[in-house]
Amino acid sequence: MGDRRELREAETAFGTFWAAYPRKVGKLTASIAFHKALKKTTLPVMLAALAWQGQTRQWQQGIIPNASTWLHQERWNDEGPARVSQPAPPAPLVELAKSIARTRAEDAERGQQQLRAREQELMALGLSEPLAVMQAGREWLKRQ
Repeated sequence: MGDRRELREAETAFGTFWAAYPRKVGKLTASIAFHKALKKTTLPVMLAALAWQGQTRQWQQGIIPNASTWLHQERWNDEGPARVSQPAPPAPLVELAKSIARTRAEDAERGQQQLRAREQELMALGLSEPLAVMQAGREWLKRQ
């Protein structure tokens, strides 16, 4: 159970990061890189770096690396202007990002629950391999 909770927390943290990151491309690659980055740093450190980097002229001009590149290059370690006084991300932004991530995680969990319920219904009907049946049904629909 602890592993599931940790996975949900990591997914929620990624959702928060993704909501705060201004360039929305390569989400899967970014997710993988984010999970690796969590072994080296924390979400608040990343969000603080995004807050000051978002104010740079380069980012204001739209020259923003893909999230996966930013993570692979450990750009949260970049030294910006007056690094000591870098502001924390604005509280409303953090709360909004967390709210979006929570909603997405809850939606994903509801979807998984619905899938499990359908599988149980199929098993109650005597079908031993509900996923195979569902896949066959999808393939049949594609051919129609």
